[in-house]
Amino acid sequence: MWRAFSTKQSHGTVRRVLELGSGSIKCQVSEVDVEAQRISKRIATTNATVLFTRDLKIQEDDNQVAAFSSSVQREGMQAIQKMLAQTEVFQPDKTVAVATEAFRRAVNGQQYACSLTEGFNMPVIIATAKQEAHFGFQTAAAVSGIKKTNLISWDCGAGSFQFSTLSCGSHTDSHGSGTVTALARPLRERGLSPKQVVHAMLETLRLELAPIPATLHEVIQSQKFTTVAIGSQHSMFNQQRILSGFDIFSQQDVESSLQESVSLDPRKLPGLELQRSRQYGDADDQDERRCIENANFMVPKLVLLLAVMRHAGMKQATFYKTNGNCEALLTQPWLWE
Repeated sequence: MWRAFSTKQSHGTVRRVLELGSGSIKCQVSEVDVEAQRISKRIATTNATVLFTRDLKIQEDDNQVAAFSSSVQREGMQAIQKMLAQTEVFQPDKTVAVATEAFRRAVNGQQYACSLTEGFNMPVIIATAKQEAHFGFQTAAAVSGIKKTNLISWDCGAGSFQFSTLSCGSHTDSHGSGTVTALARPLRERGLSPKQVVHAMLETLRLELAPIPATLHEVIQSQKFTTVAIGSQHSMFNQQRILSGFDIFSQQDVESSLQESVSLDPRKLPGLELQRSRQYGDADDQDERRCIENANFMVPKLVLLLAVMRHAGMKQATFYKTNGNCEALLTQPWLWE
């Protein structure tokens, strides 16, 4: 989905950033106030689905080494080429790309990043898990306006999720919407009913989710802190928002959405997604193709959302729709030196 916010030529520092996530590539062009390290004008955003994590999972399921296939590498290069061509009209002063969890996992992730650097003449940096959590925190602070001292950011992609705070630590877990969808696949193939699949997945996640550090676990449950969930139209948070119509949700709210989803014939889920997207979503959500493709992800996303909230003892979270972590990436001084 291509979205332009301004067609006027900027006279400030114009930066273009690409975030190479686990399930998509996101791009944003903005004018940045370098001295204040903040975005002064959002110029354009775009994104494309490229399922890097699923590509790795397919090979792992075949007992092969987790490496990006030639086909997904080619798909990624084509998506980047299209994004760069679309946004070149805004004459960015500099372009930087940041790769995340899937690139850290792939044995050829660094090699692929180097190929992209050479092919498009832009630096492609593979962020560490700690840096990725920091980016999520800075994005959550920017879009919510909540004081950083009272903020818990919750970022979840296709391959992992992160909690982060200013002074109470952070936490990363290797479960994301893509990995949990892969977890559901063999259960469905065994002929389990939708309710049985949900029960089995919740039990597996209860056992597999990594322990949250005690200090962070305590603040997640504190009323003094606000949990801000950030993500794109493909995120599990947006899935809950589309089905319920609310940006703020509790465990009970997610349980209700999950119950509604599993009570339907799976063939009717695309229709439910489209109907609710038209009722509650924005233009990005209402793309019919996205709604059809998302049917296989709907229940796993809600399962992961509920499982993590239970695991963390989280009472509620507030969702802000973002274009990945582009908001934060555009204002990180070390990326642009």
